[in-house]
Amino acid sequence: MCEKKINTWLSSLLRESGFRKSIILYGNVGDICYNSDSGKYELIINLIENKLRGTGFEEVVRWDLVDGIRTQLNNYDYIDELYKQSIEEDVINNENLNDTGGSNYFSDNEMDCIQKEQSSYNIDLENFFNIVYKSMVKRTSKKTAFIVDWSNYIFGNANSLSEKERKYLTVIGKAIRNAPTDLDYKSIDRPANILILITNNIGAIPPAYYQNNPAVKTINIPIPGRLEREKYLMDNIDKFKLDRLLRPKDREFVDFVDLLDGFTIRDINQMIKLSRQIENPLSPEKLVNLYKYGEQNSPWENLSKEKIRDIDEVLKKRVKGQDEAINKVKKVIIRAFTGFSGIQHSSKLKNLKGFCFLLDQQVLVKQSLLKHLLNFYLGMKMHA
Repeated sequence: MCEKKINTWLSSLLRESGFRKSIILYGNVGDICYNSDSGKYELIINLIENKLRGTGFEEVVRWDLVDGIRTQLNNYDYIDELYKQSIEEDVINNENLNDTGGSNYFSDNEMDCIQKEQSSYNIDLENFFNIVYKSMVKRTSKKTAFIVDWSNYIFGNANSLSEKERKYLTVIGKAIRNAPTDLDYKSIDRPANILILITNNIGAIPPAYYQNNPAVKTINIPIPGRLEREKYLMDNIDKFKLDRLLRPKDREFVDFVDLLDGFTIRDINQMIKLSRQIENPLSPEKLVNLYKYGEQNSPWENLSKEKIRDIDEVLKKRVKGQDEAINKVKKVIIRAFTGFSGIQHSSKLKNLKGFCFLLDQQVLVKQSLLKHLLNFYLGMKMHA
């Protein structure tokens, strides 16, 4: 299955990163996604890093509030170089920092502690944006993509930014505005340094940064579509523990894919684990209800045909003088029970509640009929 058709946002990211100065990725950023290069599912943030490295960026540097800078072990000399260049002229504070004496920013002890393939060093946002600014306005030895993860926690209310937040916004705004735009033959076919902000909510980024700014592109990462859900189920259907065997392309498998509309891949991943922790295997419909609402059954499923058949006789004993209304109610309930429209009831995909409208000039009679209908047949209480 073609990755471009499944993850259109990823195609947009790789295309736009070739000529934009900044990109904001928002929406379903915390999900997992299929990587066609490795054939595995991985975090979206890791997928972005790996894909950018394959599209002309020699270095990808990630920063967040917890870990600071994260990059591959052999890239720390490059980060050290960028940092020393940036502190020569501090953009944010406009003051000189302590002389490094020509030594590495990372001490020998710190470098000795870095043993993993992926490592991090804690550097604050102020210094990181300083590095980004110097790297954006001046040509660096390597084409670099700077990623700010969890950027929704950087800025406060856009209408009441603090002085420091306004400085941050000015620095990154100036960085993308003053980035080189010349079209020389050495760099015209290569991407320029870029700043990528990742947030689950576009509203957390001040609009002044991206609105009416051709250097910045906003890209939404949507909830997985049908093709993506179908692929994940096809790859992992054997891991589910259900009351029946589902095979790809079978009708029940197709229905299961439709049942998961609105679910993330992480949701489906967790649902697999839930299915294997239940003593008695469930149907796909009941598993979805259990995962989403903590309920396996709907009151509509518990109605018997005998109750439906005798509904008019029962209601006539409880509500007097409303035979015509009762007959209409019976027709509506039958249509709802069989799944046809006529009443908005709790289907297998929805929460266990519904709406029933009865039009009658006598309010008390209408409420009495509805009360007995809900209480006797669905075990529900009426809230006027």
